[in-house]
Amino acid sequence: LLIRMQDAEFAVSNTGMQLLRCRTGSVGLGGNGQFTRLSALDRIAAAERRPWKQDALLEDYELGLHMRLAGYRVTHIADTWVTQEALPYTRRFLTQRTRWAQGNIQCVRYATRIVGSRHYRAQGVMESLYTFFP
Repeated sequence: LLIRMQDAEFAVSNTGMQLLRCRTGSVGLGGNGQFTRLSALDRIAAAERRPWKQDALLEDYELGLHMRLAGYRVTHIADTWVTQEALPYTRRFLTQRTRWAQGNIQCVRYATRIVGSRHYRAQGVMESLYTFFP
């Protein structure tokens, strides 16, 4: 049941959220199946010293924030997918979700930059701020 629940979450809930983010201009990198240009990583690393903070719990999502703040277009392609393995044990599942929640809270440090960014529309700002508080 836990595995099927995660399959449904990634196939339905997460895809739906990313499609909403396409509309708000706040698509986030996260999970499996993300591709980033090396030139973008180099540019972000030059400005930030690295593409994400050393203690980042959600380094993929944080990289997406850096990409958006630097003016790169981040998008979700709904007709592609990457297989992934769900967590079959409740304890590991809860550990993962706790880490994700803590990682979202860590990203609050970007709130001021997102609010002041010319690369985020008002809807994208609201969605991003909402995401920080699980």
